[in-house]
Amino acid sequence: MAGMQVPVKIKIDDKKGFTIDIGTPPASSLIKQVLGIKKGSGEAGSVIAADITIDQAITVAKQKGPGLTGGNIKAMTSEILGVAKSMGLSCEGKDPKEIQASIKSGSLDDRF
Repeated sequence: MAGMQVPVKIKIDDKKGFTIDIGTPPASSLIKQVLGIKKGSGEAGSVIAADITIDQAITVAKQKGPGLTGGNIKAMTSEILGVAKSMGLSCEGKDPKEIQASIKSGSLDDRF
């Protein structure tokens, strides 16, 4: 993740002590890095910017980890596919929503 912008929170207490919390980069940045693209589609829904594989989505979900709300890797991967859809990406040549439905139904359990 070298060279990527990450969110940083600095908390200062009453006694001038402080803590620094370094977060993970946004999911969209991780996706762009994995795919080697500079940006998503400016016309999501009509222009496909790139294609992400399920394995790449799983990789991003693992990198993002605790920053996602899903309780398991399947739910987290589904969240990443939602971000991919909003960026104008396809997943293995299909609409990411189709892949999300397949994940939910369990038909892709062998990929996890």
